[in-house]
Amino acid sequence: MRILHAALPHDWERAAADGSYDVSTRGTSIVEADFVHASTAEQLPGVLQRFYADVPAVDVLVLDVDRLEHEGASVLWETPHDVTDGPYPHVYGVVPVQAVVEVVRVEHEPGEPWTLPDVEALRPQAT
Repeated sequence: MRILHAALPHDWERAAADGSYDVSTRGTSIVEADFVHASTAEQLPGVLQRFYADVPAVDVLVLDVDRLEHEGASVLWETPHDVTDGPYPHVYGVVPVQAVVEVVRVEHEPGEPWTLPDVEALRPQAT
């Protein structure tokens, strides 16, 4: 199975060089939040609109759940108290770059709605 994580490009560039990704969500580390926020393809547009409307680009990290678990992270499906489109996948543990099977750069004009490409990687897949 694959899940998605929206990353600021500079955060992903640093992680790709370091070998692991430790940002929970925009401006928050895994140390502060205890997990890395993720989503399904269906949940991604709402995530981008709620948290990234003012940025010109995000890198959508496509995460392979089996690889995450093989590397020692666990994925739990949880519904935050203020969300109606849950549950969301939460990754407990840093994300090793080996678990990122694809990175899709998505750009838009800040303040405008996001338009996601019809990319195979963004569709749910079983492994």
